[in-house]
Amino acid sequence: MQAALWREAFYLIEQDVISVADLDIAISRGQGLRWALLGPMADLAPSDGKEGLAHTLEHPGPPMADWWQDLDDVELTPALTRKRVEGLEKELGNLDQDTLTKRRDALLRA
Repeated sequence: MQAALWREAFYLIEQDVISVADLDIAISRGQGLRWALLGPMADLAPSDGKEGLAHTLEHPGPPMADWWQDLDDVELTPALTRKRVEGLEKELGNLDQDTLTKRRDALLRA
């Protein structure tokens, strides 16, 4: 699953759909936080109220399957690697790895 998420993230960056910083925000403040608490399958259950997951998959499920058809292949080229590295440098500025790790760990503990 991690590889699939990375693949799509790199594709979106390659296609200039989203910046590195905006992608990190979308995941860390969006489904990533919810998935950390419930997991991706359990998180779908309350999406359609008291009707539950079966109802959710009967109604928004088909559009979700249509979204998958829009996914395309991505190749980790030197240009994409450079774009990703430069985007992260822009996002983090001069924040060093140790400080970043400490911030992450403090958030996880909280």
